[in-house]
Amino acid sequence: MKDIPKDVEIVFYCAAGGRASRAADKFLKAGYKAGPFCGINDWKKENQKVAEKADRPAEGPVQPNK
Repeated sequence: MKDIPKDVEIVFYCAAGGRASRAADKFLKAGYKAGPFCGINDWKKENQKVAEKADRPAEGPVQPNK
C-alpha cells in the first residue's frame, strides 16, 4: 500500500462486488481515494472498458466511460 500515491483514485472490482468493496474499505480507512467498486459483470453491462487478455499491466489509470 505504501507505494501507491494517496492522491489518485483506485478502482476495485471483482465478479459481483463483495470482495472489491472489502478491499476498497481497507484503502479508504488508510486515507486513499477508492471507488467505484462494483462487479465486473455490471461493469461490462454498462459498456465500460475491459481488457479480456493483456500481455502486460495497464500503463495508467482507466477512466470509466462518461
